[in-house]
Amino acid sequence: MSSSANSKDNPHNQDVDHLISLLPKDKLTEEFTPQFKLLFVKALSKGFSIEYIALAITYTIDHSKGSIFEFKSYLGKTLDNNYHAGYVSKHEALRIKQEKQRQAEADRITRERLKAQKEREELEQIRIENESRQQALESLKALNPDRYREVQYQALDILERQRPTYRYDANGAFVKAQMSIILGL
Repeated sequence: MSSSANSKDNPHNQDVDHLISLLPKDKLTEEFTPQFKLLFVKALSKGFSIEYIALAITYTIDHSKGSIFEFKSYLGKTLDNNYHAGYVSKHEALRIKQEKQRQAEADRITRERLKAQKEREELEQIRIENESRQQALESLKALNPDRYREVQYQALDILERQRPTYRYDANGAFVKAQMSIILGL
């Protein structure tokens, strides 16, 4: 056993202890724990990150089904040969899937909420327009008959100049709308 794994001066002691805590309890024996520590010190000294090594441990736990000897050997090979590149553990894959489902549901709820809000806004706009039309019609009805006739003729004149080929009904919606515009309603 190398003294570098036991040394108090080893800068990786805290990281090694964290990595050891990730190993299955049945793999932490008096004989093998120091060997795992040495393996982790060497891996950290090679520049491997804690996350890289932790993923290798997870990969090895999921893929090594043999004895403690085979587990240690497989973990060493996993680190050396990058077997775990792109690996996502079963738990992480499930978490990712659930997160995607939660996000999709949140997106659906947001879309429905926005759609309902847009519908409410459109209905409110229609209500306001109907109310404005009703007020304009009431204002037109309140005009004395001579003034009403005068504005009606102005409206017809404007409309006929805009579209000379179209015959407008003096009491039609186009004329009343134009009359409202003339009166500033």
